Amino acid sequence: MIAFLIFISTLYNVPHVVLLLPVLLVLFKNRKKTILLNKHQVYILSIITIIVVLSFLNSLIHITQLESYFNLFPYTSLMYASFILAYFLEEKDVELLVKLILIESIIVIFEFLFHFNTIFFGAEDFKKFSSFSILYNSRPYGMSANSSIIAIKIFLAILLIDYFGLFRNNKLIFMVIFFLAIVFTFPRTILVVILIYYFLKYISYIKLSTKYKQRLVAITFSLVLVFSVIAVLNAKKISDKIYDQFTRGGKKIELAGRPIIWTKYFDFIKSHKWFGNYSQKFEIEAEKGKQHAHNSFIQIVANHGILIAAFFIILLICNITNQNYIYILVLVLYSLFQYGIFWGVSLTDVVLFLFLQGKPKLNCSMDL
Repeated sequence: MIAFLIFISTLYNVPHVVLLLPVLLVLFKNRKKTILLNKHQVYILSIITIIVVLSFLNSLIHITQLESYFNLFPYTSLMYASFILAYFLEEKDVELLVKLILIESIIVIFEFLFHFNTIFFGAEDFKKFSSFSILYNSRPYGMSANSSIIAIKIFLAILLIDYFGLFRNNKLIFMVIFFLAIVFTFPRTILVVILIYYFLKYISYIKLSTKYKQRLVAITFSLVLVFSVIAVLNAKKISDKIYDQFTRGGKKIELAGRPIIWTKYFDFIKSHKWFGNYSQKFEIEAEKGKQHAHNSFIQIVANHGILIAAFFIILLICNITNQNYIYILVLVLYSLFQYGIFWGVSLTDVVLFLFLQGKPKLNCSMDL
């Protein structure tokens, strides 16, 4: 039920506040249990509390700058909700969440094959595709509001499968479906981050594995050799096709207006470096309406100023371990080009806190 509600909150036209329902559910379900925390969980709660208190004080000191007294309630307190969900999620919940994302991935493939972007035919941006030469222009949405949302869900599902060692007997089937859906949604940032993720995983396997090291190196060398020969024989054709996809058929890689957005954010930060937007979420006016920073770290500095933003970085650094560093690193890399982590409460934040809390992360409570 918890996983289902979390998944529902990510779907098209479902209000984000729905994500608070599973929080209430787990608190009610576990109301008679004693909470046991490991050292990482204690660090996380301590730093969250510092961030929330400082955010409240930042808003209170600048109360005359706020639109209403309601804005004194810091959105950063929603980080407690992400922590709670991550704490109480059990392996069966994570499995169900991944399965639901798998179903949506199958819908993505269905949409692509039948040439439309969403199964919600009444949606304002519903459209049929006439050309697939540029994947970016024919991206399906699954059951989400846009292709970026389903893409990050798939990416998180891949990370969760590896982190918890799920679906060992069916992993290949899951991965084939996920990778097909990822290619069809063509999220350029995630595609690059996935390559980095598997490179880092490969390096870690080489370091940790002695039994299979020689076999792994031999297989890798063979694959690299085969692909290198193919690439050399078709270098111009392959490179042109890949380049066309990442440039959307243009002459250079377009960052969807990010340089302009980042410049405006940096201008704001220069004049608000210590207090930011008084711990309110800051957005700039752009052609397509209000825009967030498309970078989690620029966003938190603009929202809070340098001092409070530093504690978000500390939250990450203080909880990195040998087991979770790759997973946290790729989420950070993704968040350099998207507003990924630090929304307050979101699926991405819940997964981040899962990784931060340490492995294994199963049921950490006991009955009174």
